[in-house]
Amino acid sequence: MTGIHFLAPLGLYILPQWHYPRLDLKDPRRRWGVTRWEFYHAPAPWGPWTLFFCQEFEPEAWYNPSIPSKFISEDGRILWIFTAGNNSIKEDYKLWMFPMTLDVVT
Repeated sequence: MTGIHFLAPLGLYILPQWHYPRLDLKDPRRRWGVTRWEFYHAPAPWGPWTLFFCQEFEPEAWYNPSIPSKFISEDGRILWIFTAGNNSIKEDYKLWMFPMTLDVVT
């Protein structure tokens, strides 16, 4: 599950995507211990979509990043990403929030 987010001040659409890139590993504890987030942008909701950022997290298992519109700055460049999952350091499963600043080249 993912969602498209329109950043009106920038006139572009953002699509956060995620997956577990290591599901082929034999050790079940490690299969879900790496998460990859990919962010795409497009000028219209139908695309064309272009990858602009990719990040792997290990050993965290964060999934389904979302960008609530309430937490997007007025200029569209600062936003908060909400996600759920485990942080292996504390073994906590909860809601996590991360700031993201977009460096937009026009």
